[in-house]
Amino acid sequence: LYGRILKAAGFLSDGGLELKLPADLTGSHVGETAKKASKLIKRCAGKVLAIDEAYVLANSIYGREALDTLTGLVHGAPGEDIAVVMIGYEKQMRAMFRDPAVNAGLAGRFHLDAPFMFEDFDDAALRKLVCSEAQRCAIKLARPVREAVVRELGVRRSRPNFRNAGAAVAMVSRAKERLLNRDVEAKEFDLSDFGLDAARGDGRRSLAGLYKVEHVERVLDGLAAVVKQFDRDGLDP
Repeated sequence: LYGRILKAAGFLSDGGLELKLPADLTGSHVGETAKKASKLIKRCAGKVLAIDEAYVLANSIYGREALDTLTGLVHGAPGEDIAVVMIGYEKQMRAMFRDPAVNAGLAGRFHLDAPFMFEDFDDAALRKLVCSEAQRCAIKLARPVREAVVRELGVRRSRPNFRNAGAAVAMVSRAKERLLNRDVEAKEFDLSDFGLDAARGDGRRSLAGLYKVEHVERVLDGLAAVVKQFDRDGLDP
């Protein structure tokens, strides 16, 4: 869509998209990266070159060489028949642009003070993705299982570097592998396929991997005891 808009506005001659990863721009020995990156940039003339996980380029000599090549060939000048989009997590991207080892001209090619930010997917979007992936796999997904999966993705969303669509697709993909290992003829997911059959319903799952949460667990234990007592007394907690 971005490419088509730029073409309609007269900024690009083609308007197509080339989605690449850092490995597509880097080589394995001195000199190879510059040739590889230059060839790719020339091939993207008239198009949008989108580099996903671009911050990875700042982590190696060859990656920084690719950034040098990019900086040297793309200036953002009027009439330049190419658009470059660098995609990545905000913290890592800002660190890349501020890294003294990275070509200082890179920051001048992009507006770091006004990046285009993508919000994390909400539950409705995650639910739609999960259902779409299950349908694509031709495997049924009952509503209780689906909602449990969406809740789990919601928990993961609160952690750093949540992958949104990637997280949903990967979760369904792993569930499919478990399902086939469980029963090659099975045509419906269950909770165990998503690793959720043993999930505790008291909120502890969301605390996994967090630091110094013992006091929170004690509060949960107290709340669980209160709920059980209400249940024994026939009251609504």
